[in-house]
Amino acid sequence: MDVKGYLRLYEDSLRHSLLIQEERKEELAMIKGLRSKINGTDDLKLQQSLDKLTITALKIKEDPKAVRLREEILTIIEDVPGIKGEILHLRYIDFMKWENIEHKIYLSGRRIRGIHKEALEELRSVLISKGIDID
Repeated sequence: MDVKGYLRLYEDSLRHSLLIQEERKEELAMIKGLRSKINGTDDLKLQQSLDKLTITALKIKEDPKAVRLREEILTIIEDVPGIKGEILHLRYIDFMKWENIEHKIYLSGRRIRGIHKEALEELRSVLISKGIDID
């Protein structure tokens, strides 16, 4: 994996986390709907099963490894000083397109991509020194 691929793991991990949260909301809504349909019935086993489902849905948490990975990537980017760090943050943490970065920091696209390339080269050395496998 190259440096860009490593940095994109932040977005992949965040999107996966948001997907899990959305699925959890849908599951809880479905359980709530089922609960309203059986409310007032004498089917205790069904009500207990729904209680267990609700508790299980609420207990599902995000993978701690994914959280640590995002924290690691964010910390590494935040440690890059100046405009290089700002460009990396806008691109990989805020997911901004090049043209939006141009408008945000008032530099030409060509200059931004040149700074970005320099920042990636510096990050490559940092990642290798931390023992992260980068091509």
